[in-house]
Amino acid sequence: MDRVENEDGTEGAEFENKLQTLEYPFTWDMDDIDNDAVLATGYKPHDEEEFIPLLKLMRIVMLVFVQTKKNEDPDSILENLEKCDDVVVAIKEQADPNISIEAVMHVLQAMQCHVFWTLNRRNRAKVIFEEIKSVSATDKIARSTINACRSIGWSKYHLLGTEEAVDFSRKAIADNPECDLCYFILGKNLRRIRRDMSVGSIPNKEEADAFIEAYEKSKNVVYGIFVAQMYREQRSIMKAIKMYEEIYRSKPKSYAVYLRLALGFLQLMKLPLAKMCLDEVAVQCPDDVMYLHYRGKYHMKTKKFREAIYYLKKAADRNNCPAAKDYLRCMLKVNPLFNATEYLLTLVERYKDLPEKQIQGLVLETAYSYLTKGQMEKSLKHFLHSIEIDPKSQTLTEFYSLFRPGQSQNVYKMLAQEVFPRVRQSRELLDESALETYEDLKNYYDEYLESQLQATQTAFSKVRT
Repeated sequence: MDRVENEDGTEGAEFENKLQTLEYPFTWDMDDIDNDAVLATGYKPHDEEEFIPLLKLMRIVMLVFVQTKKNEDPDSILENLEKCDDVVVAIKEQADPNISIEAVMHVLQAMQCHVFWTLNRRNRAKVIFEEIKSVSATDKIARSTINACRSIGWSKYHLLGTEEAVDFSRKAIADNPECDLCYFILGKNLRRIRRDMSVGSIPNKEEADAFIEAYEKSKNVVYGIFVAQMYREQRSIMKAIKMYEEIYRSKPKSYAVYLRLALGFLQLMKLPLAKMCLDEVAVQCPDDVMYLHYRGKYHMKTKKFREAIYYLKKAADRNNCPAAKDYLRCMLKVNPLFNATEYLLTLVERYKDLPEKQIQGLVLETAYSYLTKGQMEKSLKHFLHSIEIDPKSQTLTEFYSLFRPGQSQNVYKMLAQEVFPRVRQSRELLDESALETYEDLKNYYDEYLESQLQATQTAFSKVRT
Protein backbone atom coordinates (compact mmCIF):
# COMPACT_ATOMS: atom_id res chain seq x y z
CA MET A 1 0.00 0.00 0.00
CA ASP A 2 1.04 3.61 -0.44
CA ARG A 3 2.84 4.76 2.69
CA VAL A 4 1.13 7.48 4.72
CA GLU A 5 3.41 9.18 7.21
CA ASN A 6 2.98 11.82 9.88
CA GLU A 7 5.30 14.71 10.49
CA ASP A 8 8.08 12.59 12.00
CA GLY A 9 7.81 10.01 9.22
CA THR A 10 7.11 7.02 11.47
CA GLU A 11 3.38 6.64 12.06
CA GLY A 12 2.55 5.47 8.54
CA ALA A 13 5.17 2.73 8.54
CA GLU A 14 4.19 1.54 12.03
CA PHE A 15 0.52 1.28 11.16
CA GLU A 16 1.23 -0.46 7.87
CA ASN A 17 3.31 -3.02 9.75
CA LYS A 18 0.33 -3.68 12.01
CA LEU A 19 -1.94 -4.13 8.99
CA GLN A 20 0.46 -6.73 7.60
CA THR A 21 -0.42 -8.99 10.54
CA LEU A 22 -4.10 -9.13 9.49
CA GLU A 23 -5.99 -11.42 7.12
CA TYR A 24 -7.42 -9.52 4.13
CA PRO A 25 -6.72 -9.14 0.38
CA PHE A 26 -3.75 -6.79 0.83
CA THR A 27 -1.92 -9.55 2.74
CA TRP A 28 -3.03 -12.40 0.46
CA ASP A 29 -0.33 -12.01 -2.23
CA MET A 30 -2.76 -10.67 -4.81
CA ASP A 31 -0.83 -7.55 -5.81
CA ASP A 32 0.54 -8.86 -9.12
CA ILE A 33 -2.78 -10.08 -10.53
CA ASP A 34 -4.71 -8.27 -13.28
CA ASN A 35 -7.05 -5.83 -11.52
CA ASP A 36 -9.46 -5.64 -14.45
CA ALA A 37 -10.29 -9.33 -14.11
CA VAL A 38 -12.19 -8.50 -10.91
CA LEU A 39 -13.89 -5.50 -12.47
CA ALA A 40 -14.94 -7.35 -15.64
CA THR A 41 -18.60 -6.95 -16.45
CA GLY A 42 -20.92 -9.84 -17.12
CA TYR A 43 -23.61 -11.92 -15.49
CA LYS A 44 -23.57 -11.52 -11.73
CA PRO A 45 -24.88 -14.60 -9.88
CA HIS A 46 -27.31 -12.71 -7.66
CA ASP A 47 -29.23 -15.92 -6.90
CA GLU A 48 -26.14 -17.33 -5.22
CA GLU A 49 -25.50 -14.13 -3.27
CA GLU A 50 -29.11 -13.98 -2.16
CA PHE A 51 -28.79 -17.34 -0.43
CA ILE A 52 -25.10 -17.09 0.46
CA PRO A 53 -24.36 -13.54 1.65
CA LEU A 54 -20.67 -14.29 2.31
CA LEU A 55 -20.25 -14.49 -1.48
CA LYS A 56 -21.67 -10.99 -1.80
CA LEU A 57 -19.51 -9.64 1.00
CA MET A 58 -16.32 -10.95 -0.57
CA ARG A 59 -17.32 -9.66 -4.00
CA ILE A 60 -17.64 -6.16 -2.54
CA VAL A 61 -14.44 -6.52 -0.52
CA MET A 62 -12.55 -7.55 -3.66
CA LEU A 63 -14.05 -4.66 -5.59
CA VAL A 64 -12.92 -2.23 -2.87
CA PHE A 65 -9.48 -3.88 -2.90
CA VAL A 66 -9.08 -3.26 -6.63
CA GLN A 67 -10.52 0.26 -6.47
CA THR A 68 -8.08 1.14 -3.68
CA LYS A 69 -5.12 -0.30 -5.59
CA LYS A 70 -6.09 1.75 -8.63
CA ASN A 71 -6.60 4.95 -6.59
CA GLU A 72 -10.14 5.32 -7.85
CA ASP A 73 -12.72 7.87 -6.68
CA PRO A 74 -12.76 7.84 -2.83
CA ASP A 75 -16.53 8.41 -2.70
CA SER A 76 -17.11 5.31 -4.83
CA ILE A 77 -14.79 3.24 -2.64
CA LEU A 78 -16.52 4.38 0.56
CA GLU A 79 -19.95 3.83 -0.95
CA ASN A 80 -19.07 0.24 -1.79
CA LEU A 81 -17.52 -0.29 1.63
CA GLU A 82 -20.72 0.95 3.27
CA LYS A 83 -22.72 -1.69 1.39
CA CYS A 84 -20.94 -4.32 3.46
CA ASP A 85 -22.87 -3.34 6.59
CA ASP A 86 -26.18 -4.77 5.37
CA VAL A 87 -24.46 -7.91 4.10
CA VAL A 88 -22.89 -8.51 7.51
CA VAL A 89 -26.35 -8.28 9.06
CA ALA A 90 -27.56 -10.97 6.63
CA ILE A 91 -24.60 -13.21 7.52
CA LYS A 92 -25.32 -12.81 11.22
CA GLU A 93 -29.02 -13.54 10.70
CA GLN A 94 -28.16 -16.81 8.97
CA ALA A 95 -26.23 -17.84 12.08
CA ASP A 96 -24.41 -20.60 10.21
CA PRO A 97 -22.43 -22.55 12.85
CA ASN A 98 -19.82 -23.38 10.21
CA ILE A 99 -19.04 -19.72 9.50
CA SER A 100 -17.11 -17.71 12.09
CA ILE A 101 -18.59 -14.21 12.35
CA GLU A 102 -15.42 -13.08 14.13
CA ALA A 103 -13.30 -14.23 11.17
CA VAL A 104 -15.63 -12.54 8.68
CA MET A 105 -15.50 -9.30 10.66
CA HIS A 106 -11.72 -9.59 10.87
CA VAL A 107 -11.43 -9.58 7.06
CA LEU A 108 -13.92 -6.73 6.64
CA GLN A 109 -12.50 -4.53 9.39
CA ALA A 110 -8.96 -5.04 8.12
CA MET A 111 -10.10 -3.78 4.73
CA GLN A 112 -11.89 -0.84 6.36
CA CYS A 113 -8.69 0.03 8.25
CA HIS A 114 -6.63 -0.05 5.08
CA VAL A 115 -9.09 2.10 3.14
CA PHE A 116 -9.52 4.74 5.85
CA TRP A 117 -5.78 4.94 6.43
CA THR A 118 -5.09 5.25 2.70
CA LEU A 119 -7.72 8.01 2.45
CA ASN A 120 -6.02 9.86 5.32
CA ARG A 121 -8.84 9.20 7.81
CA ARG A 122 -6.40 8.01 10.41
CA ASN A 123 -8.43 8.30 13.58
CA ARG A 124 -11.22 6.21 12.05
CA ALA A 125 -8.69 3.60 10.96
CA LYS A 126 -7.15 3.43 14.45
CA VAL A 127 -10.54 3.00 16.13
CA ILE A 128 -11.47 0.12 13.82
CA PHE A 129 -8.07 -1.50 14.26
CA GLU A 130 -8.58 -1.65 18.02
CA GLU A 131 -11.90 -3.47 17.46
CA ILE A 132 -10.42 -6.23 15.31
CA LYS A 133 -10.27 -9.63 16.97
CA SER A 134 -7.33 -11.83 16.08
CA VAL A 135 -7.95 -15.18 14.41
CA SER A 136 -6.87 -17.99 16.71
CA ALA A 137 -4.58 -20.55 15.10
CA THR A 138 -6.35 -23.25 17.13
CA ASP A 139 -9.90 -22.25 16.12
CA LYS A 140 -10.58 -24.54 13.17
CA ILE A 141 -13.89 -22.93 12.21
CA ALA A 142 -12.28 -19.49 12.18
CA ARG A 143 -9.36 -20.82 10.12
CA SER A 144 -11.79 -22.50 7.75
CA THR A 145 -13.76 -19.26 7.35
CA ILE A 146 -10.61 -17.27 6.57
CA ASN A 147 -9.61 -19.82 3.93
CA ALA A 148 -13.14 -19.76 2.52
CA CYS A 149 -12.88 -15.97 2.21
CA ARG A 150 -9.50 -16.32 0.52
CA SER A 151 -10.92 -18.89 -1.88
CA ILE A 152 -13.86 -16.65 -2.80
CA GLY A 153 -11.49 -13.71 -3.20
CA TRP A 154 -9.22 -15.60 -5.58
CA SER A 155 -12.22 -16.85 -7.56
CA LYS A 156 -13.09 -13.24 -8.41
CA TYR A 157 -10.03 -13.25 -10.66
CA HIS A 158 -11.86 -15.87 -12.71
CA LEU A 159 -9.45 -18.22 -14.52
CA LEU A 160 -6.45 -16.29 -13.24
CA GLY A 161 -7.24 -17.33 -9.69
CA THR A 162 -8.96 -20.71 -9.89
CA GLU A 163 -5.97 -22.80 -8.85
CA GLU A 164 -5.55 -20.71 -5.69
CA ALA A 165 -9.30 -20.76 -5.09
CA VAL A 166 -9.32 -24.56 -5.25
CA ASP A 167 -6.33 -24.79 -2.92
CA PHE A 168 -7.87 -22.57 -0.24
CA SER A 169 -11.27 -24.26 -0.42
CA ARG A 170 -9.57 -27.62 0.15
CA LYS A 171 -7.78 -26.15 3.16
CA ALA A 172 -11.10 -24.79 4.46
CA ILE A 173 -12.70 -28.24 4.15
CA ALA A 174 -9.73 -29.87 5.89
CA ASP A 175 -10.30 -27.60 8.90
CA ASN A 176 -14.09 -27.95 8.86
CA PRO A 177 -15.52 -30.87 6.86
CA GLU A 178 -19.07 -29.82 7.81
CA CYS A 179 -18.97 -26.48 5.95
CA ASP A 180 -21.37 -26.77 2.99
CA LEU A 181 -20.22 -23.45 1.52
CA CYS A 182 -16.62 -24.67 1.29
CA TYR A 183 -17.70 -27.71 -0.73
CA PHE A 184 -19.73 -25.46 -3.02
CA ILE A 185 -16.79 -23.11 -3.63
CA LEU A 186 -14.57 -26.11 -4.37
CA GLY A 187 -17.07 -27.57 -6.82
CA LYS A 188 -17.57 -24.29 -8.65
CA ASN A 189 -13.88 -23.68 -9.16
CA LEU A 190 -13.18 -27.25 -10.26
CA ARG A 191 -16.02 -26.83 -12.75
CA ARG A 192 -14.52 -23.59 -14.04
CA ILE A 193 -11.11 -25.20 -14.59
CA ARG A 194 -12.68 -28.20 -16.35
CA ARG A 195 -14.89 -26.15 -18.66
CA ASP A 196 -12.02 -23.87 -19.56
CA MET A 197 -10.31 -26.90 -21.07
CA SER A 198 -13.49 -28.18 -22.75
CA VAL A 199 -17.09 -27.04 -22.40
CA GLY A 200 -18.36 -30.52 -23.17
CA SER A 201 -16.16 -32.29 -20.62
CA ILE A 202 -17.58 -34.53 -17.90
CA PRO A 203 -17.26 -33.62 -14.18
CA ASN A 204 -14.79 -35.75 -12.27
CA LYS A 205 -15.47 -37.40 -8.92
CA GLU A 206 -14.07 -34.59 -6.77
CA GLU A 207 -16.23 -31.97 -8.48
CA ALA A 208 -19.36 -34.14 -8.34
CA ASP A 209 -18.82 -35.09 -4.70
CA ALA A 210 -18.26 -31.44 -3.75
CA PHE A 211 -21.61 -30.30 -5.14
CA ILE A 212 -23.43 -33.31 -3.67
CA GLU A 213 -21.87 -32.74 -0.22
CA ALA A 214 -22.82 -29.05 -0.31
CA TYR A 215 -26.45 -29.86 -1.11
CA GLU A 216 -26.81 -32.82 1.24
CA LYS A 217 -25.46 -30.81 4.18
CA SER A 218 -27.74 -27.82 3.61
CA LYS A 219 -30.53 -28.49 1.08
CA ASN A 220 -29.68 -25.05 -0.30
CA VAL A 221 -31.58 -24.76 -3.59
CA VAL A 222 -28.67 -23.00 -5.31
CA TYR A 223 -26.42 -25.95 -4.50
CA GLY A 224 -29.16 -28.23 -5.79
CA ILE A 225 -29.18 -26.40 -9.12
CA PHE A 226 -25.47 -27.12 -9.48
CA VAL A 227 -26.02 -30.78 -8.58
CA ALA A 228 -28.66 -31.06 -11.31
CA GLN A 229 -26.37 -29.30 -13.75
CA MET A 230 -23.54 -31.66 -12.80
CA TYR A 231 -25.74 -34.70 -13.48
CA ARG A 232 -26.69 -33.28 -16.88
CA GLU A 233 -23.02 -32.76 -17.73
CA GLN A 234 -22.33 -36.35 -16.65
CA ARG A 235 -25.08 -37.43 -19.09
CA SER A 236 -27.11 -38.75 -16.13
CA ILE A 237 -30.27 -37.22 -17.56
CA MET A 238 -32.83 -38.90 -15.29
CA LYS A 239 -30.89 -37.86 -12.17
CA ALA A 240 -30.71 -34.31 -13.50
CA ILE A 241 -34.45 -34.17 -14.16
CA LYS A 242 -35.19 -35.61 -10.72
CA MET A 243 -33.03 -32.98 -9.01
CA TYR A 244 -34.50 -30.08 -10.98
CA GLU A 245 -38.01 -31.33 -10.17
CA GLU A 246 -37.11 -31.67 -6.47
CA ILE A 247 -36.03 -28.03 -6.38
CA TYR A 248 -39.13 -26.94 -8.29
CA ARG A 249 -41.40 -28.75 -5.82
CA SER A 250 -39.72 -26.92 -2.93
CA LYS A 251 -41.35 -23.73 -4.27
CA PRO A 252 -38.33 -21.42 -4.06
CA LYS A 253 -39.16 -17.78 -3.48
CA SER A 254 -36.30 -16.43 -5.60
CA TYR A 255 -37.04 -15.52 -9.22
CA ALA A 256 -33.34 -16.04 -10.00
CA VAL A 257 -33.63 -19.69 -8.93
CA TYR A 258 -36.66 -20.09 -11.19
CA LEU A 259 -34.55 -18.68 -14.02
CA ARG A 260 -31.90 -21.35 -13.48
CA LEU A 261 -34.61 -23.99 -13.25
CA ALA A 262 -36.12 -22.74 -16.50
CA LEU A 263 -32.78 -23.01 -18.27
CA GLY A 264 -32.24 -26.52 -16.91
CA PHE A 265 -35.66 -27.67 -18.07
CA LEU A 266 -35.11 -26.05 -21.48
CA GLN A 267 -31.82 -27.88 -21.91
CA LEU A 268 -33.53 -31.17 -21.00
CA MET A 269 -36.55 -30.41 -23.23
CA LYS A 270 -38.96 -30.43 -20.29
CA LEU A 271 -40.85 -27.56 -21.89
CA PRO A 272 -44.04 -27.49 -19.77
CA LEU A 273 -41.94 -27.23 -16.60
CA ALA A 274 -39.72 -24.61 -18.23
CA LYS A 275 -42.81 -22.54 -19.05
CA MET A 276 -44.12 -22.78 -15.48
CA CYS A 277 -40.79 -21.52 -14.16
CA LEU A 278 -40.75 -18.67 -16.67
CA ASP A 279 -44.31 -17.76 -15.70
CA GLU A 280 -43.17 -17.45 -12.08
CA VAL A 281 -40.40 -15.06 -13.14
CA ALA A 282 -42.82 -13.06 -15.29
CA VAL A 283 -44.85 -12.27 -12.19
CA GLN A 284 -41.84 -11.14 -10.16
CA CYS A 285 -39.48 -9.60 -12.71
CA PRO A 286 -40.78 -9.48 -16.30
CA ASP A 287 -38.04 -7.10 -17.48
CA ASP A 288 -35.08 -9.20 -16.30
CA VAL A 289 -32.72 -9.60 -19.25
CA MET A 290 -32.11 -13.30 -18.55
CA TYR A 291 -35.88 -13.87 -18.38
CA LEU A 292 -36.28 -12.23 -21.79
CA HIS A 293 -33.53 -14.45 -23.20
CA TYR A 294 -34.90 -17.68 -21.73
CA ARG A 295 -38.47 -16.85 -22.73
CA GLY A 296 -37.14 -16.38 -26.25
CA LYS A 297 -35.30 -19.72 -26.05
CA TYR A 298 -38.54 -21.37 -24.90
CA HIS A 299 -40.35 -20.11 -28.01
CA MET A 300 -37.42 -21.30 -30.13
CA LYS A 301 -37.81 -24.79 -28.68
CA THR A 302 -41.52 -24.74 -29.54
CA LYS A 303 -40.72 -23.53 -33.09
CA LYS A 304 -42.55 -20.24 -32.55
CA PHE A 305 -39.77 -18.16 -34.04
CA ARG A 306 -41.68 -14.90 -34.42
CA GLU A 307 -42.60 -14.93 -30.73
CA ALA A 308 -38.99 -15.78 -29.91
CA ILE A 309 -37.74 -12.83 -31.95
CA TYR A 310 -39.76 -10.40 -29.82
CA TYR A 311 -38.10 -11.48 -26.56
CA LEU A 312 -34.64 -12.13 -27.95
CA LYS A 313 -34.39 -8.69 -29.53
CA LYS A 314 -35.28 -7.04 -26.21
CA ALA A 315 -32.55 -9.06 -24.48
CA ALA A 316 -30.02 -8.40 -27.25
CA ASP A 317 -30.69 -4.67 -27.05
CA ARG A 318 -29.54 -4.86 -23.41
CA ASN A 319 -26.10 -6.24 -24.21
CA ASN A 320 -26.94 -9.94 -23.91
CA CYS A 321 -24.60 -11.43 -26.53
CA PRO A 322 -25.99 -15.01 -26.45
CA ALA A 323 -29.50 -13.62 -26.94
CA ALA A 324 -28.27 -11.62 -29.93
CA LYS A 325 -26.96 -14.79 -31.54
CA ASP A 326 -30.25 -16.60 -30.87
CA TYR A 327 -32.10 -13.63 -32.36
CA LEU A 328 -30.03 -13.91 -35.53
CA ARG A 329 -30.70 -17.65 -35.69
CA CYS A 330 -34.46 -17.00 -35.50
CA MET A 331 -34.35 -14.20 -38.06
CA LEU A 332 -32.67 -16.53 -40.54
CA LYS A 333 -35.44 -19.08 -39.90
CA VAL A 334 -38.16 -16.51 -40.55
CA ASN A 335 -36.36 -14.65 -43.34
CA PRO A 336 -33.52 -16.54 -45.09
CA LEU A 337 -32.63 -13.31 -46.92
CA PHE A 338 -32.00 -11.44 -43.67
CA ASN A 339 -28.65 -9.62 -43.88
CA ALA A 340 -26.80 -11.52 -41.17
CA THR A 341 -23.46 -9.89 -41.89
CA GLU A 342 -24.81 -6.38 -41.48
CA TYR A 343 -26.52 -7.35 -38.22
CA LEU A 344 -23.33 -8.92 -36.85
CA LEU A 345 -21.36 -5.79 -37.69
CA THR A 346 -23.99 -3.75 -35.86
CA LEU A 347 -23.63 -5.99 -32.80
CA VAL A 348 -19.84 -5.74 -32.75
CA GLU A 349 -20.14 -1.96 -32.83
CA ARG A 350 -22.92 -1.88 -30.22
CA TYR A 351 -21.01 -4.07 -27.79
CA LYS A 352 -17.62 -2.43 -28.34
CA ASP A 353 -17.49 -1.15 -24.76
CA LEU A 354 -17.84 -4.66 -23.31
CA PRO A 355 -14.71 -6.69 -22.53
CA GLU A 356 -13.46 -7.97 -25.90
CA LYS A 357 -13.61 -11.60 -24.77
CA GLN A 358 -17.40 -11.24 -24.59
CA ILE A 359 -17.66 -10.30 -28.25
CA GLN A 360 -15.05 -12.72 -29.58
CA GLY A 361 -17.76 -15.11 -30.74
CA LEU A 362 -19.60 -12.35 -32.61
CA VAL A 363 -16.42 -11.28 -34.41
CA LEU A 364 -15.77 -14.91 -35.30
CA GLU A 365 -19.34 -15.34 -36.54
CA THR A 366 -18.84 -12.26 -38.74
CA ALA A 367 -15.75 -13.91 -40.24
CA TYR A 368 -17.76 -17.04 -41.06
CA SER A 369 -20.48 -14.88 -42.57
CA TYR A 370 -18.04 -13.19 -44.93
CA LEU A 371 -16.47 -16.56 -45.75
CA THR A 372 -19.88 -17.96 -46.69
CA LYS A 373 -20.40 -14.99 -49.03
CA GLY A 374 -16.99 -15.48 -50.63
CA GLN A 375 -15.60 -12.17 -49.37
CA MET A 376 -12.17 -13.51 -48.47
CA GLU A 377 -10.44 -10.22 -47.58
CA LYS A 378 -13.07 -9.26 -45.01
CA SER A 379 -13.28 -12.81 -43.72
CA LEU A 380 -9.52 -12.93 -43.10
CA LYS A 381 -9.65 -9.57 -41.33
CA HIS A 382 -12.33 -10.75 -38.89
CA PHE A 383 -10.71 -14.13 -38.29
CA LEU A 384 -7.53 -12.31 -37.32
CA HIS A 385 -9.43 -9.89 -35.07
CA SER A 386 -11.17 -12.74 -33.25
CA ILE A 387 -7.89 -14.59 -32.66
CA GLU A 388 -6.09 -11.46 -31.50
CA ILE A 389 -8.71 -10.99 -28.77
CA ASP A 390 -7.51 -14.20 -27.11
CA PRO A 391 -5.49 -16.74 -29.12
CA LYS A 392 -5.91 -19.37 -26.40
CA SER A 393 -9.66 -18.98 -25.96
CA GLN A 394 -11.78 -22.10 -25.92
CA THR A 395 -14.10 -20.27 -28.31
CA LEU A 396 -11.52 -20.88 -31.04
CA THR A 397 -11.29 -24.62 -30.44
CA GLU A 398 -14.99 -25.37 -29.88
CA PHE A 399 -17.02 -22.92 -31.96
CA TYR A 400 -20.61 -23.49 -33.06
CA SER A 401 -21.24 -21.26 -36.07
CA LEU A 402 -24.68 -20.39 -37.39
CA PHE A 403 -23.20 -20.84 -40.84
CA ARG A 404 -21.82 -24.31 -40.10
CA PRO A 405 -24.67 -26.14 -38.35
CA GLY A 406 -23.81 -29.38 -36.60
CA GLN A 407 -20.70 -30.17 -34.60
CA SER A 408 -18.39 -27.57 -33.10
CA GLN A 409 -15.36 -26.53 -35.12
CA ASN A 410 -11.75 -25.94 -34.22
CA VAL A 411 -11.19 -22.60 -35.95
CA TYR A 412 -7.44 -23.12 -36.27
CA LYS A 413 -7.92 -26.46 -38.02
CA MET A 414 -10.66 -25.06 -40.24
CA LEU A 415 -8.38 -22.21 -41.33
CA ALA A 416 -5.58 -24.64 -42.19
CA GLN A 417 -7.80 -27.11 -44.03
CA GLU A 418 -10.15 -24.74 -45.82
CA VAL A 419 -9.17 -21.07 -45.78
CA PHE A 420 -5.41 -21.21 -46.25
CA PRO A 421 -5.62 -23.41 -49.39
CA ARG A 422 -8.17 -21.03 -50.91
CA VAL A 423 -5.89 -18.07 -50.20
CA ARG A 424 -2.93 -19.81 -51.82
CA GLN A 425 -5.00 -20.58 -54.90
CA SER A 426 -6.12 -16.97 -55.31
CA ARG A 427 -3.08 -15.01 -54.15
CA GLU A 428 -3.04 -12.95 -57.36
CA LEU A 429 -6.56 -11.70 -56.66
CA LEU A 430 -5.88 -10.54 -53.09
CA ASP A 431 -4.43 -7.18 -52.15
CA GLU A 432 -1.28 -6.74 -50.08
CA SER A 433 -3.20 -6.08 -46.86
CA ALA A 434 -5.14 -9.35 -47.18
CA LEU A 435 -1.93 -11.29 -47.79
CA GLU A 436 -0.36 -9.73 -44.69
CA THR A 437 -3.42 -10.77 -42.70
CA TYR A 438 -3.05 -14.28 -44.10
CA GLU A 439 0.58 -14.41 -42.93
CA ASP A 440 -0.45 -13.23 -39.46
CA LEU A 441 -3.09 -15.96 -39.30
CA LYS A 442 -0.53 -18.57 -40.33
CA ASN A 443 1.76 -17.41 -37.53
CA TYR A 444 -1.05 -17.83 -35.00
CA TYR A 445 -1.75 -21.28 -36.43
CA ASP A 446 1.91 -22.25 -36.05
CA GLU A 447 1.84 -21.05 -32.43
CA TYR A 448 -1.29 -23.13 -31.85
CA LEU A 449 0.40 -26.23 -33.26
CA GLU A 450 3.43 -25.61 -31.05
CA SER A 451 1.25 -25.28 -27.95
CA GLN A 452 -0.56 -28.52 -28.83
CA LEU A 453 2.75 -30.31 -29.26
CA GLN A 454 4.01 -29.05 -25.91
CA ALA A 455 0.77 -30.10 -24.20
CA THR A 456 1.05 -33.58 -25.71
CA GLN A 457 4.68 -33.93 -24.62
CA THR A 458 3.82 -32.77 -21.10
CA ALA A 459 0.95 -35.25 -20.84
CA PHE A 460 3.14 -38.06 -22.18
CA SER A 461 5.92 -37.29 -19.70
CA LYS A 462 3.42 -37.40 -16.82
CA VAL A 463 2.19 -40.82 -17.96
CA ARG A 464 5.76 -42.14 -18.14
CA THR A 465 6.55 -40.95 -14.61
